[in-house]
Amino acid sequence: MIVGELTFYALIGTLATVATVITAVGVRKFSGRKRRIALVAPYTTAMLALGYFGMANEVLRLHSASGRPVPLSRFVVYFFSYTVIIAYVGMMADAERRHILVGVGLLSTFSLGALINWMTAPPVESVGKLLFLGSLLGILWLLFRPYTRAAQAVSGPRRLAFGKLRNLMALLLIMYLVVGLTSRQGMGLLGTFTGVYMGAYMDVFGQLGFAGILLRSDTAIEHLANERSSLLAVLRDDGPRPSEPDASTSD
Repeated sequence: MIVGELTFYALIGTLATVATVITAVGVRKFSGRKRRIALVAPYTTAMLALGYFGMANEVLRLHSASGRPVPLSRFVVYFFSYTVIIAYVGMMADAERRHILVGVGLLSTFSLGALINWMTAPPVESVGKLLFLGSLLGILWLLFRPYTRAAQAVSGPRRLAFGKLRNLMALLLIMYLVVGLTSRQGMGLLGTFTGVYMGAYMDVFGQLGFAGILLRSDTAIEHLANERSSLLAVLRDDGPRPSEPDASTSD
């Protein structure tokens, strides 16, 4: 490696910290309900920073059945960030509550499957691979079927923002699959540094990409805030929704 693995993790943590500051400043342009919705952007980048600083300091660092070090902090980040991200993608599409909850469950299973694959030895690791692959296919189906159908009924800006977030999520999942298959835990085609580098690149691409798309979707956030005040409001209430506004309105 050009730099040590722990040093590399610290560099990614620093990058994510800078991104958190930038996104926190970006959220200030919103107010009221729009700000509550937009706060998920610095939340995801802050989770990335915490996770990578944890990896750099070997917090929650375990060892697999074969003796390989496993940074559990990475999977904590996946659970607390990607479950929220998939829920926001569904909320932007105006998906039903049950479909949003299914997405959260599938992302949780995706992270669990990857962890089992990393931690255990055959034949148990095969269970992790099946969970990983099955949940990934389920998420892709959810994104391109129920979520996409629901998005046909929302305003143009929301539909555009959803399309960008959906495509980002789909591309990210396919990249995770390819790297997972070729990494040390898969076919072993990637070296140590390449696997670490690619994993970090995808984490940055996914979470900073989500934050960037969301904060640049001002009108979509405004239309969403007209209907829902927060993700918790969506999860609490699956009743009839008010009609979608045709233009931006004030708080």
